[in-house]
Amino acid sequence: GLTETDYTKASWAALQAELAKVVEGKKIDEQDLVDEWADNIRAARLALVKAPAADYTDVNAAVAEFEKLDSSLYTAASVKKVEDAIAAVDYTLNENFQSTVDAYADAINAAIDALELKPAPGAGDYTAVDAAIAKFNAIADKSVYTDASVKAVEDAIAAVVRGLDETHQAEIDAMAAAIINALDALENIPASTGRVVSVEYTPSAFTLNTYNFKVTGRAIAIRLLVASDTTSTITLYRNNPAITVTSYNSNGEVVSDLAKDIAYEVWSINKSFVPNDYYVIARDNTGWEAVTDSTQLFRVVLKADDKDVKSITPAASTVKAGEKFDVTVVTGADVIKVRTRVDGVVMCTFDVFSYGTIGENSNTFNIFAKVYSKGEHTITVDVKTANGWETIDTISATVIGE
Repeated sequence: GLTETDYTKASWAALQAELAKVVEGKKIDEQDLVDEWADNIRAARLALVKAPAADYTDVNAAVAEFEKLDSSLYTAASVKKVEDAIAAVDYTLNENFQSTVDAYADAINAAIDALELKPAPGAGDYTAVDAAIAKFNAIADKSVYTDASVKAVEDAIAAVVRGLDETHQAEIDAMAAAIINALDALENIPASTGRVVSVEYTPSAFTLNTYNFKVTGRAIAIRLLVASDTTSTITLYRNNPAITVTSYNSNGEVVSDLAKDIAYEVWSINKSFVPNDYYVIARDNTGWEAVTDSTQLFRVVLKADDKDVKSITPAASTVKAGEKFDVTVVTGADVIKVRTRVDGVVMCTFDVFSYGTIGENSNTFNIFAKVYSKGEHTITVDVKTANGWETIDTISATVIGE
């Protein structure tokens, strides 16, 4: 069936006028009139015009007005009333329902007019901030603490932003917590008790080694004195970038080098010391440790070179003239370079860092050799340690053609 509100009023009225002309009970001799009525009704029905869409201009204007507002300034309940009025709009209506559309616009505007501003926030509470600052200011002698830990408190105080309202209370509380945490972390300057109690290193064929000096408490410097002539000294200062100082508490846990509970330190340095006997003493804030019968004494020694060639593979090769063939040489841990000589002439030199792999007790060199003339050739393998080059072994190569 047809619905009146789907069509324009004029086209619907024309259809109704044709229907009103029909009179029931006509005789057969009036069939032409009945047929005319039917034709006119069909024509009026075909001439029905769909009603155009309603005018939503006022609705859209009301929605745009709301979208321009900062809804955070208003109470949630009053904002929801506007949002509900907007959500209730049916955008499918035609002009026959214009009064309904106009009512939508009126409802949105009424809800906008009824928006309620939130009450102004109160001032933020700085009580905890002020108490923490007062606690710091009450410390009469701040010099007993490390400069870094005092500065951390001062920085936390300097970071305080005043004048925030209660909506920023979490930020204000965080400022107070930062000051309190910095106060709790104030570090006393540790007492000076530096004394060397042990020296550890692994003797090798080289004078360059990593030495670890264990010092009780905290030291400013370490000095080595030749035992046979204590006027001959080597002094190592804490701020030397070549020295690594690690501080520990009594549980053997790593701590800050300014911590209150330093039990000992380990000074590590990679350095060459001439083989000799040395006294080792430390300097703290009060001066140098005295050399006594209990002063730490240690000896720098060199161990014999481990220069053995443990294997050369392959032991023999058959190649073409000028063709490179690979050779693997496994040596003792003190070999730093390997070179090949063909019939006594040096061909190539290989260092362990570029062509090798350093193991715990051995070094592996991945090298190569070339021979340019036909026939049987002897390839000599030399190794180099701290004491120079030495011939260790040979391999053979047979050149079969150009």
